[in-house]
Amino acid sequence: DPLLARAINKSYIVQPGLLRGNLSTEQGCSDFAKMLFGKVSSQTNNGLNDGNDEEEEPVVCRMQVFPPKYQSRLLQLVYDLVQETDEESRQFTISPKRFTHMLSVVEAYQYKGKGWEERQHDDNSKLYMVGISPASMDLDV
Repeated sequence: DPLLARAINKSYIVQPGLLRGNLSTEQGCSDFAKMLFGKVSSQTNNGLNDGNDEEEEPVVCRMQVFPPKYQSRLLQLVYDLVQETDEESRQFTISPKRFTHMLSVVEAYQYKGKGWEERQHDDNSKLYMVGISPASMDLDV
């Protein structure tokens, strides 16, 4: 709903399911970027576009990450992975302008509960939700 979208600062569209990782470390962010690249590549392989066009338009994603302090590092790592792929087999690209889809990564809140000190040392202890959705100028600010 565009009216609701204007009432809130940002909306992140995510699919069900959680990914484990840790965007706060260089290695964790690199591992998460590879996992995210694979997930988005498989989704674009399965056809994010409507399929009505005889010639499919390239999928151009704008990425938004919450919390935003991880966005630039993750964005750069995913962009590097995209650039390493040869153009003929490239399924998608990342761009802040003229994008067709939004790629959202949101860190899910975890109740620490009892024994959280022991779990704190696990490098992949954080949970993230990821989503890719068609861009909407009413929703994507």
